[in-house]
Amino acid sequence: MDAVGAALSQSDKQETVLVSSLDGWHAEGNRRDEIFCKVIQVFRASMANLQSELLNVAGECVKLKRRVVELQALGKCGVA
Repeated sequence: MDAVGAALSQSDKQETVLVSSLDGWHAEGNRRDEIFCKVIQVFRASMANLQSELLNVAGECVKLKRRVVELQALGKCGVA
């Protein structure tokens, strides 16, 4: 879960940097639109990667919970 928190924090930092870059930029016309579209694409890609990692972490948690149950059934694990 620490890895998930770190990934979320990193994503938030990247978003903040990208938004700050846009806030300080005053160009007109198509160039601004192109940059905005690229920022959105990067953000969406980051979010897709984060969602994928969250699913991986959730899957690993399920595996660990199953293993704990197996060990408890065998009397080898005292975890509640």
